[in-house]
Formats: sequence, structure tokens, C-alpha cells
Amino acid sequence: MGLPALAQTLIKKVASLKDKALSTILTEINKLKDKCPNEATLSKTIIIRNQIVESLNSLKTTINTINSVVTPLDAIIPTLKIAISTIKLLPAPTAIPPGIGIPIGVITTASDGLGVAKSLLTQTEKQLGSFDSILAYITSTIDEILSKLKLLDILIEKCKLENPSLIEDSLLPVDPELLNQIKQIKDSQQNVSDMVYKGFTFEIIEDENINLSITKRYAVAKNSQGVVLLKSTPSFTTNPNILIEELKFIIDNKGLIAN
Repeated sequence: MGLPALAQTLIKKVASLKDKALSTILTEINKLKDKCPNEATLSKTIIIRNQIVESLNSLKTTINTINSVVTPLDAIIPTLKIAISTIKLLPAPTAIPPGIGIPIGVITTASDGLGVAKSLLTQTEKQLGSFDSILAYITSTIDEILSKLKLLDILIEKCKLENPSLIEDSLLPVDPELLNQIKQIKDSQQNVSDMVYKGFTFEIIEDENINLSITKRYAVAKNSQGVVLLKSTPSFTTNPNILIEELKFIIDNKGLIAN
């Protein structure tokens, strides 16, 4: 299965789980919000609730699948950007004294390499942006389900007190590993406007000029007066580290100082 097909399959799976889970939870909440049902109905609600948590916990595998794609893509992008920057630093033929010029084969190879690297970078960033968007969607989906689930749990616990025989009916917990995964996703997508490097302050900005379903973003580096001195190339990635590392490379490579 190709990456676009995999992305579509995963997003459909999460969307289906979201619709079914939220609808089911709302139905069960309505059964309990006014008065507690009889023992059989409450027991059934607990079973349904635990099934939803099991489905939620299964997203752990989905996230692992996405990470297995995203991690290699994350590693490729900085390498491609360094390659592009290196090729661009090669002297132009017109800037070289007569009789010392670079062989035409080298120039052609460098030009071809730049085109290939740029094309591969664009393709990789689009793929990364697609999977980053899925991770963001999964995060918001889990947050929404957990919010509704918390209300249902409160009602269930209240009604269990009125049905002593159901006290031992346990509520399946949300997998701690899943919660940790969600935290890591949120941490990786957080705003890094307060990150400082060699006197530069970084900020992530959305490219408002791009009218696409997946928003492009870019990083800027500001001096102490807030003046933008550097700007990364717009990218589909939602991982700020990718954008920040590009600026760090430029700063280090050119020995820049934030005035």
C-alpha cells in the first residue's frame, strides 16, 4: 500500500471511530443523566463504555504505524535541505576566471542534482504534512472522546453507588501508553516562539497565502528587537523542529549573529 493510500485508510478508520464513539457515548449519557436505570441496563452501559475504551486504545497501534512513516521522513528532510544549500553554494560558471572553469559535466550534474533534491524535498514534505495532519486529527479526536467519556464515567460511578451489586464492575482504563503518545504529539506540535538560539528567537508562522487543505508553515528568526532576519522555506510539516533546524543550519553555516 502506497503512502497516500495508507493515509486515506488511517483517516477513515479514525473518523469512523470518532463518529461511532461520540454517538454511542451521547446515547448512554442520555440514559443516565436524569435518573439511574435498572441494574441490567447499567451493566450493559458499562460493557458498551469499556468497548469504546478498547477501540480508543487500539489507536495506539495506528499512531505507531504513522510514526514508523513519519520518523524516516523527518530524518530525510534536513539532509535534503543541506544538500540543496550545498549545491547552491557552488560557484556559478560566470563567476570563475577564464580558463579555470568547472567542467560542463560537473555543472550539469549539480544542476540535475538540485532539481532532484528540490523535487524530492517537496514530495517528502507533502507526505510528512499529510501524516502530521492525521496525528493532529487523532489527537483532537481522542481529546473529544475522553471529554465525553469523563462525563459518562461520572454518571456511571454515581449510579453504581445505587446498585451495590455492580460496585465491582470495573471501568476499563485508557491505555497509559496511548496517553503518553498523545502528550508527545502535542509537545512536538507546540508553538516554539520562545525558543532562542545564538541570540535569535524563533517563531512558527502559518503561510496565509497558500489556499490548501493542508496549511504550509515556515519559521522565522528574530533579533532582540523583534526584527525578522531569517525565514525558512514554507513546509507542510507541523513539526516545528524541522523548520527550526533549517534556520539553525543557515545560522551556523554563515556564522550569523543576531544584532
